[in-house]
Order: sequence, then structure tokens, then C-alpha cells
Amino acid sequence: MKQKPLKQAVKQHWEEEVCGIRYGESSSREEWLQEIERARYDLEPYIHGFADFAGASGKKVLEIGVGAGSDFANWIKNGAMSSGVDITDAAIALTKGRLNMLNIDPSHYRLTQGDAENLPFSEAEFDLVYS
Repeated sequence: MKQKPLKQAVKQHWEEEVCGIRYGESSSREEWLQEIERARYDLEPYIHGFADFAGASGKKVLEIGVGAGSDFANWIKNGAMSSGVDITDAAIALTKGRLNMLNIDPSHYRLTQGDAENLPFSEAEFDLVYS
């Protein structure tokens, strides 16, 4: 399906700068990802309480817009069966890289490049949808 010009522009922007990466400066990939995560939760301290990562243990979670993967990693670390979708290949690749550094087995999650307006999942597949 051909994307409309505005959606193409939005996708291109996030391909060039995955959401949240401007907050990391370290040349070490691992430290850079840690800086991004610290900045995310410092700038938006309500996320942990709102998301309730621990409360999703054992639940099927869909995250729409995984960005740099900070929240997505927290769903998995807290025992959720996690699926994520992002409009950009860059965010999917960065999130997979983050999970690989954390030694998270790829069988514990599913990441898909896709459009939030045309999700490739069946209805009622998830207990929780987060964006």
C-alpha cells in the first residue's frame, strides 16, 4: 500500500532519528542505550507508574511505536509476552539490538515493521495495548 505524503514524511523523520536517541551521547553502544533509557524516565517519570510493567507479567502486550526500545525491553524483563510494531525499520533494528545486548532470547518477543493504522494482528490478540 502506498503511503500518503505526510505519513511518508513522518516515517522518514523517524528513520533518520529514532524516537529518544538524541538523549544519548556515549560512544559505547551499551552506555548510549542506558543514557537513552535514563533520560526517558527522567524526562517522563510517570511512565513506570502508568505503564505498570510488572503488572503485565504473563500478559500479551502490544507496544505501538517501540522507538529506541526502552519500554519494550521493560515489558519483556517484567515477564510480558511482548509484541511491538513501529513504522520504521530503524526503530525495529535498534530495539532488536538492545534486546540482543540484554541477552533476551528472540523467542520471547515479536517485532514488526508496520503502520499503526493497519495493524497486522487479529482482534483481541492482546491483553494490553500500549503506545
